[in-house]
Amino acid sequence: TTIWRTRSEARQDVFTWLRYYNHHRLHSTIGHHTPAETRTNYAQAHAA
Repeated sequence: TTIWRTRSEARQDVFTWLRYYNHHRLHSTIGHHTPAETRTNYAQAHAA
């Protein structure tokens, strides 16, 4: 459990975690890619 001293510290930690989760962590349910890679690939495949 983390107790942050300020709201700003908590906010920074949340955004750091989200950046990791979406841009670095591989997800088995989407072929061991990151969500960011999956979104980019989807957008490129469905470009007008």
